Amino acid sequence: MAHTTIDELKKNRLAAMTADERAVFDETYEAARLALDVGEKVRHAREAGDVDAKITMLQRLASALDFQLTVELSTVS
Repeated sequence: MAHTTIDELKKNRLAAMTADERAVFDETYEAARLALDVGEKVRHAREAGDVDAKITMLQRLASALDFQLTVELSTVS
């Protein structure tokens, strides 16, 4: 039995979208890609010891990318 790959599934879903749905998808996908890219760069810089990732720096990054910074603290069970 053949399995559908994630790339095939994505291709099929994108092909089935209307122009408006595709525009929303592309915008959302780009925002997520930017967020991942920023996170990767911040993490890499901190591991390299080059940047002190304080909340104020993260707020500036979020603002520059038109994102909202969200911080969550929770208890450890």
